[in-house]
Amino acid sequence: MSLFPNAVGRNPQPHPSRASSNRRTIILILVFSGVAILAAGGYALYRAGSWYSQHYLNIDQSQATFIASDAESVYRNPAYGVTLRLPGKWERRPGGSTLGVFCFLSRPDGKAHAFFQTGFASPHQNLDQQVAAMAYAQTKVSRFKLVGIDSLEVNGRPARRMMLESTSGGELQREAILITTKDYNLYSFTIYDRNGDEDSWKELMISLSRAVELQ
Repeated sequence: MSLFPNAVGRNPQPHPSRASSNRRTIILILVFSGVAILAAGGYALYRAGSWYSQHYLNIDQSQATFIASDAESVYRNPAYGVTLRLPGKWERRPGGSTLGVFCFLSRPDGKAHAFFQTGFASPHQNLDQQVAAMAYAQTKVSRFKLVGIDSLEVNGRPARRMMLESTSGGELQREAILITTKDYNLYSFTIYDRNGDEDSWKELMISLSRAVELQ
């Protein structure tokens, strides 16, 4: 019997090659890099959502003022640099703190209502394209029909006025939407009128050219 173990037939375990080790290292780096990218992307989306919510959904009304007289009604929000000015006396209604709405207004006789709001203006669309998209959406979700869209300047800023009408039960209902943009912000002011006075409606339409001030 041999005093030395017989090594014949034994295959020692091969050491991992340098190439295999490098592949595992690369895979680990890619995995950790992917996790880091996903985490960074999630944080960026969170920050973007917070910014969007702050600017377009939850309107800060802490500095806002509303003054109404028989001559005119004026809403101001210095935090956003916006002013809304309308002829005649309007009443401010609650509910202007969400969904990007600066203020809800109504005439004392209840025949006209209005609201002023902001949203995101896509850098990939010009003003006419964004207005066309709004007109399509508006006619699809309401009973109003588009009467026309015209161009005007609002305190020197290019704007569009969308006119819509509806007749229900023999009652004429009119809607005018003023749209303008600044940077990545889209501002719209909407007026609803239900069998209101014709002269009052014309006065409102004329006043739209100076209704919205943007700083």
